[in-house]
Amino acid sequence: MHSCVHLWTVHVVNQGFDVKMGGLALKCVGRHIPDRNQHNLLVTERRLMQHTTRSWEFVINGSVDSCGREHYLHNFGIMFANQGRLNKAEKMYQQALQGYKKAWGLEHTETLDTVNNLGILYADLGRLNEAEKMYQRALQGFKKVQGLEHTLILKTVNNLGDLYADLGQLDEAEKMY
Repeated sequence: MHSCVHLWTVHVVNQGFDVKMGGLALKCVGRHIPDRNQHNLLVTERRLMQHTTRSWEFVINGSVDSCGREHYLHNFGIMFANQGRLNKAEKMYQQALQGYKKAWGLEHTETLDTVNNLGILYADLGRLNEAEKMYQRALQGFKKVQGLEHTLILKTVNNLGDLYADLGQLDEAEKMY
């Protein structure tokens, strides 16, 4: 729905913001963020971008509580990162991470996956020291929680290898591969 039509609808139908509907909108949009391997990923993401932005605004301005909605915020971060909107993606990942830490602690797979994605984001932003810290943090947590053969560990190790190669630390990179 176009933003002008949306605002008109809110004005005419709701006569104000409905918190429950805002939360439902955030949930619906967050659930429909496509998987990275989905066919026509960019087309689907472009179609959802306006809805995602609006749902994120609900969280930022306090209209909708993000507590219990960390997964959707994480998904928003993935989508914004895919679209090259890295600063917004960082805020969404950080909000999701804060909620995951509070709900499940530092050693939960969802928390660690968000930490790993923050590492990817920091690497994309050229903040390589921060990226390394995130990857190391995720790697240590995954080792503790999942064991050495889990796919999330392998992705994190690969990310560390790529980072070390980018930094010219080829011996360290080789250890990761």
